[in-house]
Amino acid sequence: MDIKKFVNEWIAMSNAYDIENYLDTYHSDAVLDDPTAGAEFKGHSGIRAYFEEYFIGYQTQTYLKNIKIISENEVHLDLEFTGTFSNQRLKGTFDLVFRGEKIISAKAELV
Repeated sequence: MDIKKFVNEWIAMSNAYDIENYLDTYHSDAVLDDPTAGAEFKGHSGIRAYFEEYFIGYQTQTYLKNIKIISENEVHLDLEFTGTFSNQRLKGTFDLVFRGEKIISAKAELV
């Protein structure tokens, strides 16, 4: 799997609010943990709710600042976000773990 290509496509789907294809990048039983939001979002229904509230709802756009491939199954992303939530860019991270060609675990955090 080409992790850099996957990440760039994943961000492009997010920025286009292409929720169906975005969700398809996750296993159906994936877990997205976001301590900033104070919750874990489980499965496609949970991740859909997260995406609808925090990305579509705030018109969030994501910008990749740095990518660190930890292993063939893990990547750390340094990101910046813009949207209606703030007049400035917010910094954040995503740590993704893959099983096969899909995300099985994600941890998102504003820093």
